[in-house]
Amino acid sequence: MWPRKLMFLIVITLTLVAPGKAQVDSLSHSWGAGPVSRGSVAEIRGRNLADRIEGITTIANIPTTLGGVSVHIDGIPCQLYYVSPTLIQLVIPDNVPPSEITFVPRRPVRIAPNVLKVSGYVAHEYKFYLMDTAPWWNLSNGYVQGIVISPNPPFLFAVIEKGVIPVSEGSRVRLTASGARSFRAPENVFYNILFLPEDGSEFLETPCEVFKDPVIPGSDLVTWDIPITWKGKTGWIYLQTPSNFSEGARVTFQ
Repeated sequence: MWPRKLMFLIVITLTLVAPGKAQVDSLSHSWGAGPVSRGSVAEIRGRNLADRIEGITTIANIPTTLGGVSVHIDGIPCQLYYVSPTLIQLVIPDNVPPSEITFVPRRPVRIAPNVLKVSGYVAHEYKFYLMDTAPWWNLSNGYVQGIVISPNPPFLFAVIEKGVIPVSEGSRVRLTASGARSFRAPENVFYNILFLPEDGSEFLETPCEVFKDPVIPGSDLVTWDIPITWKGKTGWIYLQTPSNFSEGARVTFQ
């Protein structure tokens, strides 16, 4: 039985650089309709969010103002990947203060909610849920992306193509995720990888390490030893954190 997801209510107030009334329809992680957490890539969808389309050209020094738009959470500026009239892609800052929680029978209640502001023209309030962890794999064309770390010198790196992960004795894998680090734990945290084979009905499990990507804002790196017993199996991998699970990603361990 998977643990219940612990979510906290947040109020967003948006002030937008655009003529006309702004409308926020959703805030989710950057690859689907899932929740967000601190330190993750997220997207705001709506209308009249900006007056033009603009995106970054390099991941070095990602700006906090893009296309005349800036986003703050509790006064902390967010780095912006992309802005347009219907979409803003941003990084939820690591240093947003932790939630104040008070408990009433059977449910936690969040008080002193965070406020998000997109600076400029029209104010708009939008409520969403922020989770302690909200992991998702960085998928491209439906496949996990990352690198395989060779267990022996010269430690060659191999790109994972179409979700096929080569397996040898003692091999390790490094995959890209977001929203995986728990901010109740140290910078490096240890979780579990769950693997559900197509030919089985039970999850297989192995520990993994999750740490902040030192290069790409909003990105986490997940590193783990691949059990040799998984070789030749196809199925779905999940990242299990203390409060949540990632979406499943289909892979073959070749």
